[in-house]
Amino acid sequence: MIILDAKYKRHAEQIERLGWHGVGERTREQHRHDLLQVLAYSTLFDAPRLASVLVYPCSVDRWKRLHERDRVLMRARVRGGGRQVELALLAVPLGAEIEDAVPYLERMLLTTVDGDPRAPMEGAEWL
Repeated sequence: MIILDAKYKRHAEQIERLGWHGVGERTREQHRHDLLQVLAYSTLFDAPRLASVLVYPCSVDRWKRLHERDRVLMRARVRGGGRQVELALLAVPLGAEIEDAVPYLERMLLTTVDGDPRAPMEGAEWL
């Protein structure tokens, strides 16, 4: 199961550009709130494998730089009562084709956080 939570905020872009300690406390607190919110969504479903993805907008130029450094999609494994819970941040370029982000979602579906191949998820559901 995949949960996509789209945010129209520039947290990811600001944090990427300035670093965690370079952004203000308010930005860090809002980002933590977004992370906790998308993780809370994951508790609504009884699925053995679940991905909670925060989708953030960024400029096309910023997206190209993230793409060059393979940082469009950032992933982490979260321990959750025997379930496989994955937390991800996905940058989506505003003003570009959405298809540019599709390979990153495919990577998330077809590989582990470590990049190892795995069987695809049985299906995707929308929240």
